[in-house]
Amino acid sequence: MAKTINEQIVELQSENDRLKKLQKLFEKAVKDEFGVDTKTIHKKLGNSSDFEAKITAYFDLKTPQDFEDFLAVFCSENSLNYFKNHRKK
Repeated sequence: MAKTINEQIVELQSENDRLKKLQKLFEKAVKDEFGVDTKTIHKKLGNSSDFEAKITAYFDLKTPQDFEDFLAVFCSENSLNYFKNHRKK
């Protein structure tokens, strides 16, 4: 038998309340684990696109393929080892 609109509304309200409680629990878990709230994390991650834009402009990367090639070269095991070895000096 089909549910009435009132029954559907009650179910949706109940589900909404449950999701709000889960969101609050998630927020608390993030704060406990990382010491910052999710808004702060979003702000910091939001700046990553600005960082990408700066890298793209500085290295004159024109296409998405240019950026992928850049990452393949600079985000490699060899590049990491070079950085680690020269940082120690």
